[in-house]
Amino acid sequence: MGRGGKTWNSSYHCNSEVYIENPNGNFRNKRLAEMSLSIVLDGDNPRLIDEWQEVTSLWNAVRYRVDLTS
Repeated sequence: MGRGGKTWNSSYHCNSEVYIENPNGNFRNKRLAEMSLSIVLDGDNPRLIDEWQEVTSLWNAVRYRVDLTS
């Protein structure tokens, strides 16, 4: 999979990743994120959520989870 510089660098430093705009499965990851945010958020930290802005509710969910661990 060809990746841009920011995504490649992030994936190199993360322990888990999910690609929202992955076209496999007819953009299954995006549809799953829209149905249940925990599917996208659950994983080993640090977690890369690439193209998170495609599911706008992810921003508040990530912020809330970060606040819980701070």
